[in-house]
Amino acid sequence: MSDKLLMIIAVRAYVVALAKVEAEQAKGEAKRRVKRKRLRTPSEWSLVFDTETSTDHAQSLRIGTYQVRKAGTLEEIGIFYDPNNPKSVFKTDIQTIRNWAKKHHHVVRTREEFVREVFYK
Repeated sequence: MSDKLLMIIAVRAYVVALAKVEAEQAKGEAKRRVKRKRLRTPSEWSLVFDTETSTDHAQSLRIGTYQVRKAGTLEEIGIFYDPNNPKSVFKTDIQTIRNWAKKHHHVVRTREEFVREVFYK
């Protein structure tokens, strides 16, 4: 018996005629040129984030870190995690994260809070 873990991976694909693809691309590019609106000036806000994931094929979120900046000035720095994922972090890990974040003045958020209150905001 092998020690290797077998994984089933399914891929769905279909083929479209090249002429049809090229025609749709040309049509789409024409629409994009008409509909695209440009910002008058670049936003002064930026969000920088990085995530760490599980090492299995699902690559579930473990933790993430982020910075929110306005015109280059750091406005908020934080850590987020997924409390609904058992592979994310253990309860002891969460307490360690909270203690470290408090000591270093970081905000701790769940993944949902990060998405709703930082990413989409």
